[in-house]
Amino acid sequence: MENDRSGREEMTPRFIHVFLLMAGSCLPIMGGLLIAPILPEIQRHFSGVPRVEYLVPITLTIPALLIAILAPFAGAIIDVLGRRRPLVIALVLYAAFGTAPLWLDSLYSIIVSRAGVGLAEAVIMTCCTTLIGDYYDGARRSKYLSLQVTYVAFSASLFLLVGGLLGEFGWRTPFWAYGISLLLAPLAAIYLWEPERKRRPEVEQEPTPGDAAAPSFRPLLLLGICGITLISIIAFYVVPVHLAYMLNELGIRSTQTIGLLASLANVMIMIGAILVHRLFIMGVTTPRLLALSFACSGSGLLVLAAATTIKEVALGLLINGFGGGLLIPTLLTWNMRTLPPERRGLGTGAWTASMFLGQFVNPIVVLSLAGIVGGRAAAVHLIGLGLLALTVITLAASLKSARKPGRSGVIEHG
Repeated sequence: MENDRSGREEMTPRFIHVFLLMAGSCLPIMGGLLIAPILPEIQRHFSGVPRVEYLVPITLTIPALLIAILAPFAGAIIDVLGRRRPLVIALVLYAAFGTAPLWLDSLYSIIVSRAGVGLAEAVIMTCCTTLIGDYYDGARRSKYLSLQVTYVAFSASLFLLVGGLLGEFGWRTPFWAYGISLLLAPLAAIYLWEPERKRRPEVEQEPTPGDAAAPSFRPLLLLGICGITLISIIAFYVVPVHLAYMLNELGIRSTQTIGLLASLANVMIMIGAILVHRLFIMGVTTPRLLALSFACSGSGLLVLAAATTIKEVALGLLINGFGGGLLIPTLLTWNMRTLPPERRGLGTGAWTASMFLGQFVNPIVVLSLAGIVGGRAAAVHLIGLGLLALTVITLAASLKSARKPGRSGVIEHG
């Protein structure tokens, strides 16, 4: 039995493992976007509930808040208990909580069930991302982390479409889709294996130096990466959250046009994410990739804030989307590279929390800035300038690391 367990730890990941980890990573995105098209129907159904106009949007956002709060704890737990068993349990809970609104008749109980979805998502996202870091090393790790972002971006568009189609059969119908995790749970139990979590040398190296052995755990570095991620994600979600409002201000109210432009941004996110792996292989360092992503994202927001025509909006979305596609896998790879195996769950959970916290607070930040500077477009312009400032900072860090070879591994790899 011991030999069997050891053999499983040495398994080479195959397509089924990649499929399960990518599919699991998409579930937290489905958790929110699937019900976005049916929110007005839910509000009409519960129109007699006091403050329903505030409570119904909470059903959409509360899973992201729960992920932001619980992901670090989920990461710490899977560092102790392992990855596979918590993942399988979370997949079952995801289906149970996700389909609960099919039978619930109270808006408050539905909100509680949505909080349960967030709990399951915190474990699923942390486990799947951590297992990518466990199963793969070096260039292959950056490849699959980039692929994870690509799948998530594609699934975002797909789930919005599916939610809208299922919503035609009634507001409860889309909740049946959450049951798909019950198909993934037994597959995860059978095919995924528990990785060895003791400190060990990396099997396959990055094309740049400094990543030859498992690093020591550095809490302050993790905190810094999570802080940069939080700021970056607040900027990243400017387009998904505020594009429709900005287009309305330009007199563009067609939902078909808005959806088409949003899809255009998603396509560029996928292209950027796919290119990250190639750029890593070519030897482009983390600070320079961050600088490129900040420059594109910031420039795109400046164009979008100043746009007066659809063509100008489309140009801004193309530039910003490409930068966003570069940004997330670069941040994720940077964080993963700095984590020792025995703390990989905790570090991944902290990074996941910062990402979803940025998603949750984006409307608060942007609308607060809009109140100060005089409108949503002015706020987006200010955020774009902030990203360009980060471009200068990361370029300076890159130049500084080049002058100090002894510290290049620290700076280039995290």
